[in-house]
Amino acid sequence: MASTYTREDRYNAAASLITTGNSIAASQQCGVPASTIRHWSHKDEDFQLMCQEVQAEFGEKIKFKLAEIIDESADQTLDRLRNGDVVRDAKTGELVRVPIKGRDVAIVGAVAFDKHRLILNQPTTICGTSPDLQALAKQFQQLSDSWEEKKVTSIPSEYEKITYLWPLYPREAEIK
Repeated sequence: MASTYTREDRYNAAASLITTGNSIAASQQCGVPASTIRHWSHKDEDFQLMCQEVQAEFGEKIKFKLAEIIDESADQTLDRLRNGDVVRDAKTGELVRVPIKGRDVAIVGAVAFDKHRLILNQPTTICGTSPDLQALAKQFQQLSDSWEEKKVTSIPSEYEKITYLWPLYPREAEIK
């Protein structure tokens, strides 16, 4: 049986599926029934390849847009560090530059430093243990190694019947 959908229809369905993430929303975007899109995505190798192609194209577009966002964010951040934040003067209503707070400068610097180290594949934290912690770990290991499991074979008679002075549950008094 020949398909009633053109290659372009199938490509649009694949693009809609990749961009929306589900067959119902994709169906609303491209006009192909959701059940058909689901069938294609599970059973049709050609459609699955289209989805992979669209995913690669979409990934490249997103990668480019994210690079633009990062570049613009870096430029804006550097501008704010050098010239201050833009705020509206309450008295005049004009936009003026105000130096950013020290806390904000510290956060921007710390994040930039960490990201720079990540790009250079260098550590961003110092990992290690102090001699005190190592000694404590050794003591715990010795305790663990010397632990003996003892099995209880009988319960002493004084523990067989425990009487509560105050009932924990309302029905407990009725059970007695």
